[in-house]
Amino acid sequence: RNKSQASCVICAGANAADRSFGDSGPDFSPPTVAVVSIEPSRSNFALLRRHAAENRWGEEGFLPLQAALGAEPGQGQLAISEDFAIDEVATLLWDENDTRPKQPVQIITLADAVAEAHNAFPSLGNSASRIFLLKLDIEGLEPTVLRSLLRPNAPA
Repeated sequence: RNKSQASCVICAGANAADRSFGDSGPDFSPPTVAVVSIEPSRSNFALLRRHAAENRWGEEGFLPLQAALGAEPGQGQLAISEDFAIDEVATLLWDENDTRPKQPVQIITLADAVAEAHNAFPSLGNSASRIFLLKLDIEGLEPTVLRSLLRPNAPA
């Protein structure tokens, strides 16, 4: 259980998540933290959900989002490198000569991710409206996303 009072953690470019709370029997208690995992690739997201289910990550407020993180919401095309043994590398940064397979992806902002956490875990109250910890591994878009935190009302 979370004892730190940290209420919203976002992990983008993650290998994570299942939203279920597992056994909601008599020992069930609502989460004390929201851990939001953002993964754009379909196959990596499926792998993350499998790991989450196997390890019961959903019991402490784990929220998986299949999306890409960006400075503005919208739709994009994800270029996929499928030649890795465990998972694939995917990026929104590619040019017209890139021959890798593409897959459509929803792009969300940090504010969108925080709103999803707040909606998924209302028992956290307003404490889930700010990011406590942000981990980014998003294939070159880190500066763009970090600059978005300079906006008024950024959730950090």
